[in-house]
Amino acid sequence: MLKKTATICYQDGHEDTVILTARAQCQAEEHAQTNGWGPVENCKIRFVYYFAYTAARQQGKTTLPYEQWLDSIIDVVINTPDDTEDAQLDPTN
Repeated sequence: MLKKTATICYQDGHEDTVILTARAQCQAEEHAQTNGWGPVENCKIRFVYYFAYTAARQQGKTTLPYEQWLDSIIDVVINTPDDTEDAQLDPTN
């Protein structure tokens, strides 16, 4: 089974690739609910960023607090195993 990953593009030019685990997704969903973001469908970009951030923290790719990490990135690209091109995550699937 191929894993879904995200490529995090940083302002300093480096990139990190993280595996998007079920644990990271659950933590991102819980964070969204706790912070009143509403349904994931209404905050897709913010959810994708927090999902990638949570995965990066779990995998030792960052120790920064979320807001500081967010200021350090340019974008997050979700890489799906069956796509030939990078695609943005639709968390409703």
